Amino acid sequence: MSNSINTSKYNENAENRLILLYVLDKLEGGATDLHITEFLVENHLMDYFSFQFQLSGLLDAKLVQQRFTDSEFVIFSITPEGRDVLRNLATTLPIGLRLKIDDLAAPLRCKIRQGRSVSADFTPILKQPQPKDQMDQIVQAGQAPLSPMPSATFNVTCTATEDEFELINIDVMAPTREIAVDICHNWKAHSDEIYAEVLEALTKSRG
Repeated sequence: MSNSINTSKYNENAENRLILLYVLDKLEGGATDLHITEFLVENHLMDYFSFQFQLSGLLDAKLVQQRFTDSEFVIFSITPEGRDVLRNLATTLPIGLRLKIDDLAAPLRCKIRQGRSVSADFTPILKQPQPKDQMDQIVQAGQAPLSPMPSATFNVTCTATEDEFELINIDVMAPTREIAVDICHNWKAHSDEIYAEVLEALTKSRG
């Protein structure tokens, strides 16, 4: 009887951990403790104490990560290792449960996005022309003189904030105005996907 109870509890814990990984994967860029708790409890997927217990275990196993913001909020998201586990074991969750989470996660994902502000802009950084004495040396050496007009690269700043705290701030240099425009467009159109890719690249284990 005791072995049966222990086995049942183990199976429940394993399923709850997979449910939590599955939910975090569907929320893509991550979510706060409050968002996740409300989602699980309101949809009868897990109670608060089970959630906290499973979250702690997933953090210890490095299948979930947490990051702290300047406003002291904590964002939880799935790690690349967590995605590997989910990729191998997701099908052990009942198909009906997975479809339910898929449907229910969409509104929360939209809610999180609505509270998220995305911006991207760029500014030219002028390169100073070569001094006249250097120009004279180039001409004397028989080389074609460079244009005295300053050229520019572009500093592109991409940011995302959620509920007034900054999630990410990236500065990159673009060699042309056209590339700077493309970066801004891609960030504004696909910030969630890019943000998730950046997190995965930064947290990936490397030999």
